[in-house]
Amino acid sequence: MACPREVHLSARTEPPRGRLLTGLRYPPYALALVHTGKAGRVIIVLGSVVVSEGRMPEALALSKEHVARSRAEVGCISHAVHHDSENPNRLVFVEEWQDPSALNAHFQVPASRAFAKALAAMASEPPQMALYEATQVKR
Repeated sequence: MACPREVHLSARTEPPRGRLLTGLRYPPYALALVHTGKAGRVIIVLGSVVVSEGRMPEALALSKEHVARSRAEVGCISHAVHHDSENPNRLVFVEEWQDPSALNAHFQVPASRAFAKALAAMASEPPQMALYEATQVKR
């Protein structure tokens, strides 16, 4: 299933509450909520990177290519990159995945690994990542 839509969140989103997860291989740009197969649960990957001065155009172009490529992957529900409105050198990534195996497969794609390595090389500080499990809240 390719990504049918884009998620629009503010640049300063607080991490969701949940339980720290282990067992998947994560690149240094992701914060993930891992789906357990129960109704209302999704994998949400939130990541951020502060890009070195003068590298934002290159980092943003590389990130947009990664997002477009990732949207075509099996299990991707949505994938987006956002420019932080409070820090002009910060990019925020928001992804939704169907299940842990789809996310793990995404992290194993050579282009995803190359992207993470290239983006980390442009960073002025280590990219941020944390992993959580959460249930979608119905309103």
